[in-house]
Amino acid sequence: MGKSDSAGTTTGDRLGRKIGVGSLLFERYKILSLLGEGGNGQVFRARDEKEKKEIALKTLLDLEDVQLARFKQEGEILQTLRHPNIPEIYHCQVSKNYAFIAMELVEGIPLATLHKEKYPLALQTVRTVIRQCALALDHAHQKGIVHRDVKPANIIVITDSGNERIKLVDFGIARMDYSANPEGRRISLTGDIFGTPYYMSPEQIEAMAVDSRSDVYSLGCVFYELLTGSPPFVGSSPFETAAFHLNEKPLNLKEASLGATFTPDLEQLILKMLEKSPDKRPQSMQEFVEALDQLPNLSDLPTSSETLVPDLNPEQNQEQEVDRSDSRQRLHPLIATSTTLLYLAVIVLLLILAISAVMSQ
Repeated sequence: MGKSDSAGTTTGDRLGRKIGVGSLLFERYKILSLLGEGGNGQVFRARDEKEKKEIALKTLLDLEDVQLARFKQEGEILQTLRHPNIPEIYHCQVSKNYAFIAMELVEGIPLATLHKEKYPLALQTVRTVIRQCALALDHAHQKGIVHRDVKPANIIVITDSGNERIKLVDFGIARMDYSANPEGRRISLTGDIFGTPYYMSPEQIEAMAVDSRSDVYSLGCVFYELLTGSPPFVGSSPFETAAFHLNEKPLNLKEASLGATFTPDLEQLILKMLEKSPDKRPQSMQEFVEALDQLPNLSDLPTSSETLVPDLNPEQNQEQEVDRSDSRQRLHPLIATSTTLLYLAVIVLLLILAISAVMSQ
């Protein structure tokens, strides 16, 4: 049952939470199957009876004002984007009674799933995925849009005749870059923090104003993970992970990958993307792509990563991935713990000196 509004009508009743296969929504979209659902909405495979084609239909279950505003913002943002690596929006409608976005049906594999099942990916595949994602983000940035949730789960990999291409999805928490007009930020909630801790930029964690360079940082985290097997910072909790983003330096690629070797130019480019200060990162996705294109063909880069994950059965591969993640997680806390112990030692020393001074009197 949905939440009741002032008129006593539930949000579930308004939209129809129990949407079944075969249902005809909005007198146009025939539901074929449920593709996915979350706390605030559902995504269906549907047939547009008017246009005679299959689409993805994203509906909103929670019709609270804030959620409606964000949903409407996502639709408006996507309608301004026309890029081969971003799903096309066909129709968006939001009212107090219902909300939906009809969009291009993207059939592929989330990068998060592909990475988990196939790590290590071929270096040329990594380059293709990262480059296309950067081009999609550059297009959004040119329109003044910051994605703010770049992560493997939001990158869909489609394979056509052996060639990979991607679609960057889920602009649900994207916002306009109003850096030239700070008052414009009032359109979104003030001081909101959204994203996934493993991929959030320091300025995003601190709820500061973000611009396109925040997406550069997040894409750097994805790039780092595809090459090493894990995001640059993995804490024992979201709070610890956030603290690492703010205060710690990432391990170099060889340490993080437990032995793989990469060229200094590639290492330098990724670490530049992960700089704490936005001013020290590539200043645009275009700048990053130009730097990436200047690297030697990634398929020719020397790396021992292929030997790190032999052809194991799924159980063995899963165990090795857990060991790899645990090893990295242990390294970063050691850095933070050593700093804490140093502070404690200083405090204890001061207390001893103070007690000695009192006793000598």
